[in-house]
Amino acid sequence: MSDLRRQVKLLEDKMAGELDEGKEQTAKLRTWTEQQLKNSLQSHAEDNQELVSLLQDKMLGAESRLADRLLALEARVEKFDIQQNQAERSRHDQLKRSEDKLSRRITLVENNLHQELQLLKQQYHKGFQSVHDAIESLSQICDIKSRLDKEKLEKDISHIRSKVLKY
Repeated sequence: MSDLRRQVKLLEDKMAGELDEGKEQTAKLRTWTEQQLKNSLQSHAEDNQELVSLLQDKMLGAESRLADRLLALEARVEKFDIQQNQAERSRHDQLKRSEDKLSRRITLVENNLHQELQLLKQQYHKGFQSVHDAIESLSQICDIKSRLDKEKLEKDISHIRSKVLKY
Protein backbone atom coordinates (compact mmCIF):
# COMPACT_ATOMS: atom_id res chain seq x y z
CA MET A 1 0.00 0.00 0.00
CA SER A 2 2.70 2.22 0.62
CA ASP A 3 3.70 1.63 -2.91
CA LEU A 4 0.25 2.48 -3.98
CA ARG A 5 0.30 5.53 -1.85
CA ARG A 6 3.52 6.52 -3.26
CA GLN A 7 2.26 6.03 -6.78
CA VAL A 8 -0.89 7.93 -5.90
CA LYS A 9 1.27 10.62 -4.35
CA LEU A 10 3.48 10.64 -7.44
CA LEU A 11 0.42 10.79 -9.60
CA GLU A 12 -0.99 13.55 -7.45
CA ASP A 13 2.29 15.42 -7.62
CA LYS A 14 2.49 14.79 -11.31
CA MET A 15 -1.08 15.96 -11.74
CA ALA A 16 -0.47 18.97 -9.55
CA GLY A 17 2.62 19.76 -11.64
CA GLU A 18 0.67 19.24 -14.83
CA LEU A 19 -2.17 21.28 -13.40
CA ASP A 20 0.24 24.05 -12.44
CA GLU A 21 1.81 23.82 -15.88
CA GLY A 22 -1.71 23.94 -17.47
CA LYS A 23 -2.53 26.96 -15.32
CA GLU A 24 0.73 28.56 -16.29
CA GLN A 25 0.15 27.83 -19.99
CA THR A 26 -3.43 29.08 -19.65
CA ALA A 27 -2.13 32.27 -18.02
CA LYS A 28 0.51 32.64 -20.76
CA LEU A 29 -2.11 31.94 -23.41
CA ARG A 30 -4.47 34.47 -21.78
CA THR A 31 -1.66 37.05 -21.64
CA TRP A 32 -0.72 36.30 -25.27
CA THR A 33 -4.39 36.47 -26.36
CA GLU A 34 -4.88 39.72 -24.46
CA GLN A 35 -1.71 41.11 -26.05
CA GLN A 36 -2.87 39.98 -29.51
CA LEU A 37 -6.30 41.48 -28.88
CA LYS A 38 -4.70 44.68 -27.61
CA ASN A 39 -2.38 44.79 -30.66
CA SER A 40 -5.31 44.06 -32.95
CA LEU A 41 -7.41 46.79 -31.31
CA GLN A 42 -4.52 49.22 -31.54
CA SER A 43 -3.96 48.27 -35.19
CA HIS A 44 -7.68 48.71 -35.92
CA ALA A 45 -7.67 52.02 -34.06
CA GLU A 46 -4.66 53.18 -36.09
CA ASP A 47 -6.29 51.94 -39.31
CA ASN A 48 -9.52 53.68 -38.32
CA GLN A 49 -7.61 56.86 -37.54
CA GLU A 50 -5.86 56.64 -40.92
CA LEU A 51 -9.19 56.03 -42.64
CA VAL A 52 -10.83 58.92 -40.75
CA SER A 53 -7.89 61.16 -41.64
CA LEU A 54 -8.00 60.03 -45.27
CA LEU A 55 -11.77 60.52 -45.37
CA GLN A 56 -11.42 63.98 -43.83
CA ASP A 57 -8.73 64.88 -46.39
CA LYS A 58 -10.94 63.66 -49.23
CA MET A 59 -13.94 65.52 -47.79
CA LEU A 60 -11.86 68.70 -47.47
CA GLY A 61 -10.70 68.27 -51.06
CA ALA A 62 -14.26 67.63 -52.24
CA GLU A 63 -15.53 70.62 -50.23
CA SER A 64 -12.77 72.77 -51.70
CA ARG A 65 -13.56 71.63 -55.26
CA LEU A 66 -17.27 72.12 -54.59
CA ALA A 67 -16.62 75.61 -53.18
CA ASP A 68 -14.48 76.44 -56.25
CA ARG A 69 -17.21 75.18 -58.58
CA LEU A 70 -19.82 77.11 -56.61
CA LEU A 71 -17.74 80.29 -56.86
CA ALA A 72 -17.27 79.72 -60.59
CA LEU A 73 -20.99 79.11 -60.99
CA GLU A 74 -21.81 82.24 -58.96
CA ALA A 75 -19.40 84.22 -61.16
CA ARG A 76 -21.08 82.85 -64.30
CA VAL A 77 -24.53 83.67 -62.91
CA GLU A 78 -23.39 87.17 -61.98
CA LYS A 79 -21.83 87.65 -65.42
CA PHE A 80 -25.04 86.40 -67.03
CA ASP A 81 -27.10 88.77 -64.87
CA ILE A 82 -24.84 91.68 -65.85
CA GLN A 83 -25.11 90.76 -69.53
CA GLN A 84 -28.87 90.35 -69.17
CA ASN A 85 -29.14 93.76 -67.48
CA GLN A 86 -26.95 95.36 -70.15
CA ALA A 87 -29.00 93.79 -72.92
CA GLU A 88 -32.21 94.89 -71.19
CA ARG A 89 -30.84 98.43 -70.79
CA SER A 90 -29.71 98.43 -74.41
CA ARG A 91 -33.16 97.28 -75.58
CA HIS A 92 -34.79 99.84 -73.31
CA ASP A 93 -32.51 102.62 -74.61
CA GLN A 94 -33.13 101.57 -78.20
CA LEU A 95 -36.88 101.45 -77.56
CA LYS A 96 -36.70 104.90 -75.94
CA ARG A 97 -34.77 106.27 -78.92
CA SER A 98 -37.31 104.72 -81.29
CA GLU A 99 -40.15 106.19 -79.23
CA ASP A 100 -38.50 109.62 -79.26
CA LYS A 101 -37.87 109.40 -83.01
CA LEU A 102 -41.44 108.27 -83.64
CA SER A 103 -42.76 111.01 -81.36
CA ARG A 104 -40.76 113.62 -83.29
CA ARG A 105 -42.05 112.25 -86.59
CA ILE A 106 -45.64 112.23 -85.30
CA THR A 107 -45.21 115.80 -84.04
CA LEU A 108 -43.74 116.82 -87.40
CA VAL A 109 -46.61 115.17 -89.30
CA GLU A 110 -49.15 116.76 -86.93
CA ASN A 111 -47.54 120.17 -87.43
CA ASN A 112 -47.49 119.69 -91.21
CA LEU A 113 -51.13 118.59 -91.17
CA HIS A 114 -52.02 121.55 -88.96
CA GLN A 115 -50.23 123.93 -91.33
CA GLU A 116 -51.92 122.37 -94.34
CA LEU A 117 -55.27 122.56 -92.55
CA GLN A 118 -54.65 126.23 -91.73
CA LEU A 119 -53.66 126.83 -95.34
CA LEU A 120 -56.82 125.07 -96.53
CA LYS A 121 -58.88 127.13 -94.09
CA GLN A 122 -57.24 130.30 -95.39
CA GLN A 123 -57.83 129.26 -98.98
CA TYR A 124 -61.40 128.25 -98.14
CA HIS A 125 -61.92 131.60 -96.39
CA LYS A 126 -60.31 133.43 -99.34
CA GLY A 127 -62.58 131.50 -101.70
CA PHE A 128 -65.65 132.48 -99.70
CA GLN A 129 -64.35 136.03 -99.44
CA SER A 130 -63.83 136.09 -103.21
CA VAL A 131 -67.36 134.76 -103.75
CA HIS A 132 -68.67 137.29 -101.22
CA ASP A 133 -66.71 140.09 -102.92
CA ALA A 134 -67.97 138.93 -106.33
CA ILE A 135 -71.56 138.87 -105.05
CA GLU A 136 -71.01 142.31 -103.51
CA SER A 137 -69.57 143.55 -106.81
CA LEU A 138 -72.47 142.03 -108.71
CA SER A 139 -74.84 143.62 -106.25
CA GLN A 140 -73.16 146.98 -106.75
CA ILE A 141 -73.19 146.48 -110.52
CA CYS A 142 -76.86 145.57 -110.32
CA ASP A 143 -77.53 148.64 -108.19
CA ILE A 144 -75.64 150.85 -110.62
CA LYS A 145 -77.33 149.24 -113.60
CA SER A 146 -80.64 149.62 -111.86
CA ARG A 147 -79.97 153.29 -111.24
CA LEU A 148 -78.78 153.72 -114.79
CA ASP A 149 -81.80 151.88 -116.09
CA LYS A 150 -84.01 153.95 -113.81
CA GLU A 151 -82.34 157.14 -114.99
CA LYS A 152 -82.66 156.06 -118.61
CA LEU A 153 -86.23 155.06 -118.00
CA GLU A 154 -86.91 158.38 -116.33
CA LYS A 155 -85.24 160.13 -119.27
CA ASP A 156 -87.24 158.08 -121.69
CA ILE A 157 -90.42 158.80 -119.74
CA SER A 158 -89.51 162.42 -119.63
CA HIS A 159 -88.76 162.42 -123.30
CA ILE A 160 -92.03 160.63 -124.04
CA ARG A 161 -93.91 163.12 -121.84
CA SER A 162 -92.32 165.95 -123.58
CA LYS A 163 -93.29 164.47 -126.92
CA VAL A 164 -96.78 163.72 -125.69
CA LEU A 165 -97.09 167.20 -124.40
CA LYS A 166 -95.92 168.54 -127.67
CA TYR A 167 -98.66 166.90 -129.56
